[in-house]
Amino acid sequence: MNLNHFHVIAVGLYNPWINDCIESILSQSFPDFSLTIVIDPGENNTHNYKLDIRGNDFSRHEVNIVYNQERKYRLKNQDLIIYNREISDASIIVLVDLDDTLAARNVLSRINCIYEAYSPVLTYGGMVKHFNPDKIPGFYDYSWEDEITITDTQKCREKIGRTEPHHLLTFRKWLYMKINPEDLRDENGKFFTACTDRAIQYPMIEMAGTKNIYHTQFPTYIYNNANPLNVWRVNKSEQEKACNYIKNKKPYAPLEESLSIP
Repeated sequence: MNLNHFHVIAVGLYNPWINDCIESILSQSFPDFSLTIVIDPGENNTHNYKLDIRGNDFSRHEVNIVYNQERKYRLKNQDLIIYNREISDASIIVLVDLDDTLAARNVLSRINCIYEAYSPVLTYGGMVKHFNPDKIPGFYDYSWEDEITITDTQKCREKIGRTEPHHLLTFRKWLYMKINPEDLRDENGKFFTACTDRAIQYPMIEMAGTKNIYHTQFPTYIYNNANPLNVWRVNKSEQEKACNYIKNKKPYAPLEESLSIP
């Protein structure tokens, strides 16, 4: 079996679950991946939580940690890393939020098998919601997030707000590079700070076409539903506004050229 190179991008604010997130990535059994961690400051531009990753073996992987002095938010941070020329165009990008975790030690290995067997340029799905990351007695823990398999990539925007693709999102870097940078920004020319998954998912899904994407239907990603700072909690109106703006954009045409690795 051939091994693809994965580049995991983990971004977010300092939070109580950040060490669990990084541990879930560095403990992956898959051998060939690199990791960039981008940490935005919290309130008053401060870093309030201690990053404790001393117990992990950094010698196995290239790991870079970026401490932002001001908050850049998720999408801008991801975009800055993806455009880093040291990441090859053929690399598979894996997006993780710093308050979430990968679901098991073999997630990247199983995703690699999918790329080898089916040659997609993008995968999505396998998200499980975690309602009790702090293990509070009396609260239920997990809920599988139902989603449908996309059968018409030109109509996927119509599903925003209903059944839509979820984490874990992975994709070839070269596919992301074909997104018009203006489509990652709002009407004021600033990077979206809400509905950011949709901003990048839908252009890539539309360009790839149905035969070149893969719906992973095993647990890949544990979403921290209990985080009080989730954007749909703290700024629901901004979330809805951004999603509607993205939904009303013209779909991308399917790529006519070969979708094989450049």
